[in-house]
Amino acid sequence: MTSIPGAARAVADLHAGQILASVEIAAPPERVFEALTSKEIIDWWGLPGVFDTREWTGDIRCGVRWRASGLVRGQPYLLEGEFLEVQPPIKLVHTWQRVDVPGASTIVTYYLEAIAGGTRLTIHHTGFMPPGACASTCQGWEASLEQLATALSARRGTMSTASGRSEPATPQVRAISYFEALQGKDGEAIRQMLADDGDFIGPLQSFNGADAFMKAADVFMKLVKKVKYQAGAYRWQRRLRLLGLCNDSALDPRHSSGGVAQNRGG
Repeated sequence: MTSIPGAARAVADLHAGQILASVEIAAPPERVFEALTSKEIIDWWGLPGVFDTREWTGDIRCGVRWRASGLVRGQPYLLEGEFLEVQPPIKLVHTWQRVDVPGASTIVTYYLEAIAGGTRLTIHHTGFMPPGACASTCQGWEASLEQLATALSARRGTMSTASGRSEPATPQVRAISYFEALQGKDGEAIRQMLADDGDFIGPLQSFNGADAFMKAADVFMKLVKKVKYQAGAYRWQRRLRLLGLCNDSALDPRHSSGGVAQNRGG
């Protein structure tokens, strides 16, 4: 599978009181897990015309609680729960309860699986009493996961350049945008690049030759020099060697070119 359809699906078992939902997202599991466990939830958790999420707080640790609030059909609602299991970036489990509505808490389990081109996210929401109460929540999950997939895919679909312009994510635009982000010491972009795994190789291969790549990647080489002894650096050294774009000496600070040495303060 090389492309991600993104269409979310959710089904409710009205007799067992549980929901099974899934979606495939064009983003690595690390990125999806972050969107599930941060204030980004307010950007995607909702069903247009029915409910939205306006606030979310939480500390992603076992035994710690989270809280979300917003409007449902024009009326305020409040959700809260406790994190039961936190295994980034593959699994998350928490309780879920409407504080403003009588009823027992339910349990939501998220499974994240790395697939070609992104992540398959599967959600199992159980414990609804009465069982039939899961029907409306099922609609909410399907709409919300669709919005999550669209939001994360859109952010990867365009890349902001140093000039602030958004351009279509052609392979070379993606690669060069990464280098510009590195030059600007954009920590989030660096984190995303290192989590991209093999997906980042495609943009690198789009360069016609090693010379073109090395010209665009000068700032990347400086970063590798600084973090050579970190695990992520070793992983990228292996990838660059496989592409035939550099050798061991090119990544060794003891054999750095004069151009790199002149930028030690950068």
